[in-house]
Amino acid sequence: MEEENWSKCFEIMKNLLEAPCTGPFRLIKEETIPHYTELIKNPQDLYRIYHRLEKREYQSTKRWKEEVNLVWDNAIKFNGENDYGKLAHYAKLYFKKLYDEKFARIEKIAERAAELERKIDSLLSDPPRNFPALRTLFSLKPKSETRQNDLINEIFHNIIRFTDADSQRKMFTLLRMYNPELGDNPIVSEKNPDLRVTVSLDSLPIKTLEALKEFISNNMSQ
Repeated sequence: MEEENWSKCFEIMKNLLEAPCTGPFRLIKEETIPHYTELIKNPQDLYRIYHRLEKREYQSTKRWKEEVNLVWDNAIKFNGENDYGKLAHYAKLYFKKLYDEKFARIEKIAERAAELERKIDSLLSDPPRNFPALRTLFSLKPKSETRQNDLINEIFHNIIRFTDADSQRKMFTLLRMYNPELGDNPIVSEKNPDLRVTVSLDSLPIKTLEALKEFISNNMSQ
């Protein structure tokens, strides 16, 4: 588990152990509870998880999250709708709130990035006939370099880092995904496979610019 994620998980665990609603789930001695092990095959409690996390035994945030949720699920399964079961429902919601505050935004960004990459790969795997080369050198520049537009300027200054052919193809395919009319550009044809395609950032809709910015951000560190 990465250090940043470990710190977030550790902070969440401390909050859980301090919360009044988690009292019954901090330490569970299953051998002292009649019929517990007959119904619950994977006993778990918060102290066990805390000590495992402290020793850095978790390889992923996902595995840690699964074990925390197992505490609530075991309690709900064993206690049903009695007071302990209801308290476990509440504790589970409290944990979800703590988790979402730390991780939900990051996970959504990762999901959007993965979906965008899948769409691009899908288009690249089956290019239209009037876009046969996909090796066409691609450049972007604003129509007016004096225009004060933060988003356009940010894209313009970062996009020059993407000079390899694969990135060029992906960026142009991304633009075509949002602006299909680019595929009808007469210079993008079998007769002109090596011409540089120039696209004005000023002419692109905000949705396209945001998608392009997200592509750049997701690939800057790769």
